[in-house]
Amino acid sequence: MEEDKSNNIKELTPQEKMLATKGIPRLVLTYSIPAIIGMLVNALYVVVDRFFVGQIPDVGADALTGIGLAAPVINMVGAFALLVGIGTAANISIRLGNRDKEGAERVLGNAFVLNIAFPIVLAAIGLIFLEPILIAGGATEATLPFALEYSRIIMAGCAVMFLSFALNHPIRAMGNPKRFASSLLIGSISNMILSPIFILWLEMGITGAAISTLIAQSISALWVLSYYFTKIGGAPVITIKLNNMRLNAKIILSIFAIGISPFSMQLLASGINIIANRTLLHYGNLEFGSGDHAVGAFTVIISVSMLFIMLFLV
Repeated sequence: MEEDKSNNIKELTPQEKMLATKGIPRLVLTYSIPAIIGMLVNALYVVVDRFFVGQIPDVGADALTGIGLAAPVINMVGAFALLVGIGTAANISIRLGNRDKEGAERVLGNAFVLNIAFPIVLAAIGLIFLEPILIAGGATEATLPFALEYSRIIMAGCAVMFLSFALNHPIRAMGNPKRFASSLLIGSISNMILSPIFILWLEMGITGAAISTLIAQSISALWVLSYYFTKIGGAPVITIKLNNMRLNAKIILSIFAIGISPFSMQLLASGINIIANRTLLHYGNLEFGSGDHAVGAFTVIISVSMLFIMLFLV
């Protein structure tokens, strides 16, 4: 009996051996610490990015408010990335736990197609209806140009957000939490370096903030894709194959069934953000004569608070 158990362990991949032999406390630390570090740096880059936006000469306050008004719209797009990313990761974990590698690869193939299709549809809808959505969210004559300028660029390039975020979660599900964290770190650190260059040095203002974010996400996306299509950092447990990209309704529903919870939470958070922005705009005008600046102050508070909230999203 002991010999059979030993032979079974020898047949496992290194990740499977670790899951089969290590204690639960050690596994929790192994998987959570890299993710916590990655999430914290990811939240920190948001703070740094908005700090430099606030330094734009003459219009820093309005530009910062514009980003705050664009955030709920962009976060709604992020909700779909969560829907696919977390739903895919959980389904891959289940199938790999059942030693169903082919099933896990079918899930990954379907998720890859969704990660291409969703951003195309969302970008098209978003760019068409962006202005009325932002106005409904509280954008004023002073802040609407900044919100539009920033969100149009981000929406047009939201495909890289999906590739860098939604395809990153399955990497952790395959037993590679360090690679998962490194993808977050690469994108975040790139953005912190690029933001002051584009925003202040090149004097591109809020356009520079959007472009630097998009470039950083593209770098992160390339790093994520390199895990699946190259052997940089080791071969993946499962790979993306063309014959697994035919959409299967049962697989898609299984992804959505698990991803719907974080998706709903993200949508609700965006809705609450919009309500808060409109409330601050109204009462800020009554109390201080500038609701826009009240929304800008709230944007700063939200950015800093994310440093703590990210600890609970791992």
